[in-house]
Amino acid sequence: MLKVRIFFFFCFTAHLLYAQQDKLSIENNSLASSGWQTYFSYNLISGIDEDETKMYFSSYNSIFSYDTSSFEIEKFDTLSELSGDEISAFYHSEDKNILVIGYSNGFLQIINLNQSLIINIYDILNKPTISSDKKTINHFFENEDELLISTGYGISVYNLNGYEFGDTYYIGNFASQINITSTYINANFIYASSPNLGIFRADINSNLIDYNNWETIYLGNIKELFIVENNIFFYTNSSIMSIKNGGVINLLNLDNQINNVNYSDSKILIITDNGCLIYNNQLNQLINFIDSEIYFTSFNQAAINNNKIYIGTKEDGVLIIDNISSGEFSYLKPVGPLENDIFSVETLNNQTWITYGDYSEYFNPYPLKFSGISFYNENLEDWFNIDKDTIPSQAVNLNNISINPFNNSNVFISSFHGGLIEIDNLNLTELYDNNNSGLESLLTTDPQYESIRISDI
Repeated sequence: MLKVRIFFFFCFTAHLLYAQQDKLSIENNSLASSGWQTYFSYNLISGIDEDETKMYFSSYNSIFSYDTSSFEIEKFDTLSELSGDEISAFYHSEDKNILVIGYSNGFLQIINLNQSLIINIYDILNKPTISSDKKTINHFFENEDELLISTGYGISVYNLNGYEFGDTYYIGNFASQINITSTYINANFIYASSPNLGIFRADINSNLIDYNNWETIYLGNIKELFIVENNIFFYTNSSIMSIKNGGVINLLNLDNQINNVNYSDSKILIITDNGCLIYNNQLNQLINFIDSEIYFTSFNQAAINNNKIYIGTKEDGVLIIDNISSGEFSYLKPVGPLENDIFSVETLNNQTWITYGDYSEYFNPYPLKFSGISFYNENLEDWFNIDKDTIPSQAVNLNNISINPFNNSNVFISSFHGGLIEIDNLNLTELYDNNNSGLESLLTTDPQYESIRISDI
């Protein structure tokens, strides 16, 4: 980011987690200053978990819960002592009432919801024998008092009572490190999935540290495992399969690519490139295909709670479908900006504007970034977001902002490829380029090429 401006409401944390070098630290989140407010984007929902009364949703670097009875939303972000890094996996334990959060850099955090405590675990993050590109936390599975952590290098066992690591299983050839996307224990066997390598299995009573005790029961491309009625299922790019008596059974083939599968409310919810399919546990389709294009978004994951379908989207937070036949739906997310990847911020008289454009340190606008604009009104304590679809397509790489000091509702924003846009009362009124102003295009050997690059106003 070429420009960083710090102002009153963007405080990601008053306490830097990484200033601590302890392997383990327990902190009460009440230590965070109650005078601060944090605003993150929850448009992209990457994961869903649930219990009887609450739904939990993860975004890029924060989590929020939704009480299905009281309709209350609770946020967990840097003000709650989350690290602010990219969340790659999370899990809610209903038995222990904890949230376990894994990050793409190997950092782990556990939030004890009963005691409002957060536990920071640095072991994987600081492990020198594991390269940084293999430290990603992919999946959690709770087995009594132990947590099986699937990672980019193998499987680690973490004790939830003693808050300490146990064994680590390197199950590749000659105990090599391989990427494990999911791990489950079922009927005295432990199963692990690895992309391109397939499914590994071992007797839970054997020496799991010894890679020789792990056998490959399915060889080929696989995404993740999941459990349906105490049976191991898994999915590939286009198929749903199950494991029975050590053999593999192909249950369902789809024309569209499968991106995610979740078992929720005794139903199998399949997310494809263009929508959501819902089956019962016998793989009989229950409802018609839920087309994501109808909602002008893309789907990531889905769950069912109290007969409502909750779908995590890539652009609009959580889509809640109350009644599929009547078409009733709504959206759920905490208020905030469009994105977390902010390029520029400008504030004047309690009004704040945010852009998300980009260009390199060498002033290269490519690849072009199409993004919207965010506006925060402190007096109203509310956010107003201008979607990218309402902005002219040539106005890309939006960067610097200039607020009219005599009329604060009049704002100019520069584009590092398309010229200059003018906004009045949150409505785009004009795009200035080389056709209607004195602005000039970059000169190249191609006479048809136009690029009006403004980096500051």
